[in-house]
Amino acid sequence: MLCAKSCVSISRWIARIGSLIVVGFLLLLLFGKGLPPISILHLCFPLGVMLGLIVAWFLEGIGSIITIVSIAAFYLIHYRLSGTLPSGPFFLIAAAPSVFFLISKFMRQDMATETEYDAQ
Repeated sequence: MLCAKSCVSISRWIARIGSLIVVGFLLLLLFGKGLPPISILHLCFPLGVMLGLIVAWFLEGIGSIITIVSIAAFYLIHYRLSGTLPSGPFFLIAAAPSVFFLISKFMRQDMATETEYDAQ
């Protein structure tokens, strides 16, 4: 049980620190040269990803889903507009903290289920 609690804590803090780094970097990119005109792609990435990572601090599941849907929509819209997928791993790396938020959420749910089962 102690190992499970520490794994949950570690995954949550990896997600939180990663999300702070990603959101900070994306804010620097957005406002470094002035705010670019907002397009449908900008609503998905970086705005949707940042929103999802911020929400995940308070509601891990919902924030993770917002991030994952935003990055998937970004890839889909980019493909539909240009005929190619975005190059490089940066976009997926930016969404990676949401995976750790989901891991933390599911591990906490699993621990709660085990505790209920043990109480019976």
